[in-house]
Amino acid sequence: MWIPIVRSLARYLPIFLGIVFLAMYVLRIHDPVWGFLGRHADPEQYALKREALGLDEPLVEQYATFLGQLVTLEFEQASWAREGRSVGDILASALVPTLSITLPAVALTWILAALGASIATRYRRRWPDRVLLVAAVVGMSVTSLVFVVVGQYLGAYRLEQWIGSPVFAVSGYEPGLLEWGTYCLLPVLLLTLAALGHEMRFQRAVLVEEWGRPHVHNARARGLGESRLFWRHAWKNALVPLTTRLLQTLPLVFTGSLLVEVYFSIPGMGRALYDAVSANDFPVTQTLTAVFAALFLGCVAATDVLHAWLDPRTRTS
Repeated sequence: MWIPIVRSLARYLPIFLGIVFLAMYVLRIHDPVWGFLGRHADPEQYALKREALGLDEPLVEQYATFLGQLVTLEFEQASWAREGRSVGDILASALVPTLSITLPAVALTWILAALGASIATRYRRRWPDRVLLVAAVVGMSVTSLVFVVVGQYLGAYRLEQWIGSPVFAVSGYEPGLLEWGTYCLLPVLLLTLAALGHEMRFQRAVLVEEWGRPHVHNARARGLGESRLFWRHAWKNALVPLTTRLLQTLPLVFTGSLLVEVYFSIPGMGRALYDAVSANDFPVTQTLTAVFAALFLGCVAATDVLHAWLDPRTRTS
């Protein structure tokens, strides 16, 4: 299994290094210090700010220093917009709220999609399949923004007026298991609804293809039951593309949670990036850009490794 790991590192590590360098270059095209202090800032204050951040050094030296911070996970630079807080503190505090939303949303979406795809495949071209396909297409036709805005209005604001007591919070976040249902359950449901149509249709297509393969027809001719055929032959062979799809959607869930975190005022990584860009908080913006790139490429690399583990035919000697 070391060969797929080494191959993935050799493939995606140069891409990550290139993305980080390009992001650093783009963020420096328009001087971030002038953008934060304003054009009428004191020249001495401007020079001190550049020196404190190391922006007076050549770009190559800044690049090497920043890579060292990424490798050692030492983000001690102070935030420009949040006094008294470092970039590392902001990342650490934003990670738990993001995971509290994204991981349950991914798990719930995958389980419901697998259930719907299984029913649609077993009853293909009959009314359960048609109903589920129509529901999937309708879900795919609605953007995530519509789900978030309408869901927040109906599920939090109007629901409280209808029943006379709050069920879901309109905004905010509180840590804790009991508070999770109040602050995170509705965002999780909205993320699930936004992704369920795409995921179920993809899983149905994979299962239908596996259900119609010759080895399934041969096993059916030998007298194997339909349930055993479906779960031990169709579903087992479909795990490779489905797990690949699952890992590939993880980065999109992280970036997609930005809408939910902004509208529900949840202090996650997406909200932190939004606030940093809005406030010209250069250190936080630069670090979060690199972190999101690492998450995306890490999931893609893990997909290749998992694919090689599930399907030995893809391994090389």
